[in-house]
Amino acid sequence: MGGAIVFAKTSKADSLLSDMIRRRVIKRTDLTVVHGVPRQKQGQLEDYLLKDSRKNIVPVESVKHPDVKQAILDYQVLESKEGFSLLAVQLHTGVHIKFVFN
Repeated sequence: MGGAIVFAKTSKADSLLSDMIRRRVIKRTDLTVVHGVPRQKQGQLEDYLLKDSRKNIVPVESVKHPDVKQAILDYQVLESKEGFSLLAVQLHTGVHIKFVFN
């Protein structure tokens, strides 16, 4: 597995890079370790989140709530060991997500 880290030297370059990621001209893949082992080796997760700034939490809410933001990501399990899994994750919405695998 390989990759690159891209740093912007100017605010204009940062804005252009962010726009390219948003338009999916370039793809960003994050690695994360989760507790548990997902049932499927890869998949897409979708939920609706509502930020509570007072408590600094982002709970899952009903899609019917007027202030929710849709959160979508694709994941692939790279390895699982001793109750933990290493995942490659691609965010599609730019919204932070916390999913629990049962």
